[in-house]
This record gives sequence, C-alpha cells and structure tokens, in this order.
Amino acid sequence: MRKQEITEKCHALFDRANKILGVSFMAKLWKKSHRQIYLWAADSRACENTSENPLEKIVAMIRELEKKREEKLARAFVDILASSLGYRVIPAAGALESESRVMMAAREIFSRAETMALDLDGRGAPLNMRQIKDGVSVRPSG
Repeated sequence: MRKQEITEKCHALFDRANKILGVSFMAKLWKKSHRQIYLWAADSRACENTSENPLEKIVAMIRELEKKREEKLARAFVDILASSLGYRVIPAAGALESESRVMMAAREIFSRAETMALDLDGRGAPLNMRQIKDGVSVRPSG
C-alpha cells in the first residue's frame, strides 16, 4: 500500500472515531486540543491543513523497525493492536517475500478497523474475519 493510501486511511479512521466518540473525548484521551484532533482527522484531498496522526506515526515506526531488521519488535506492535480487539495475526503460508509480513499484517488490521468503524455506523458490510486477504489471515483469538 502506498504511503498516501495509508495516510488517507489513517485520517479516515480518526475522522470516524472523532464522529463516534466526540472531539472532547478524543482531545482528553490524546491530551491534545480540539483543533489538533480535527487536523488528525482532516482529509488531505479536501483540506489544506492536516497533521500526521498517531496511526501514521505507528506505521512509520514499524517500517523503521523493519528497515533495521527488528521484525520481532515490529510484529509485537502489530500483535498488541490485534489482541486488544480479541484477534491474532497469523502470517499465511506462502506470503510474498518481496514485502514484509509484518507490514501486510498492519495493513490488514487497518483495513479491518476501517471496516469495523463503518459497521458501527451501520453503513458497512458484515465482517468475515476468517477471510484471507493479501497473504495474511486475521482470526478471532482463543
């Protein structure tokens, strides 16, 4: 996934969370101003002023860890995100060698989170968490 696509998804996720939880809750949670929360959620295609949000920073950190060949640590970040929702990420057999399995798992988590945010609003399709996509399977843990 291109950096621009990740940026757009991260901003879309923050926008949905902001609409569902409210800007006051988000500002208190992140210890940031309402303005900063709105900047994190702003769509760069439609808004002149945006700001890199925490999801984008996590993705950048995971990429840097992988560049330094610290895949276990990068994987630990992906695992904790998935486990917080009761899921675990399992690399599929035969995943593409040209791309890190950890980044594929991170993409899958962001994709699932986006789908779940849409489901909360009643606009998305039902989740099929056993579906395999891009060589990574996300399944309920247990």
